[in-house]
Amino acid sequence: MEEQISGGADQGPEVTEPRLVVVPAADGDVPVLRVSGDLDLTTVPVLMEAVDAAVRAHGRRPIVLDCAGLEFCDSSGLNCFLQLHQGTGPTGGLVLARVGPTVRRLLDITGVDTALTVVPSAEDAVARLRA
Repeated sequence: MEEQISGGADQGPEVTEPRLVVVPAADGDVPVLRVSGDLDLTTVPVLMEAVDAAVRAHGRRPIVLDCAGLEFCDSSGLNCFLQLHQGTGPTGGLVLARVGPTVRRLLDITGVDTALTVVPSAEDAVARLRA
């Protein structure tokens, strides 16, 4: 999904920038979503749309979010993670994989890392969900 910022006479040229990209990459029966870009108030709906599609394809079950490309996350993104993890969203749970240092620091500082399942790799996450 792309966000467009229209340029005007005093605003400068038009800028088109992808803010959040979510690529489905299921591992057999386990839905995996590769997330890259910025997760904030304006892009949470993009992630939720992808989650809804994964639920339609795989049924209500835990989803792996491969966050290697996630560069930024704000409180809206954290809230989204918590809702998905607790199963209060459309999924039956959530496992975060390959969380980068910037997002990892946010998880640590806020204490959200104690409520979420965070693993080093998508393969570890898939294995955990199959166990």
